[in-house]
Amino acid sequence: MLKFFVGRDFTVASRSAAKGLRLEAADGPFEFGSGPLVRGTTLALTMAIAGRGEHCDDLSGDGVATLRSRCSAG
Repeated sequence: MLKFFVGRDFTVASRSAAKGLRLEAADGPFEFGSGPLVRGTTLALTMAIAGRGEHCDDLSGDGVATLRSRCSAG
């Protein structure tokens, strides 16, 4: 499911949220993109790129602030 969301701006701008970031799931084999790292559970990554900024609290890495700002801007 996470792979689907990073590939498109469907109902939410998840593709735009993930652009320029490296996403890594701590609980599975998912890795996507390049740039500042955002790491967390698959669920937290999915919810954050779907615009649910409160899930950024469950993420780590240099790219979290960027992702959080994109959630607020949405």
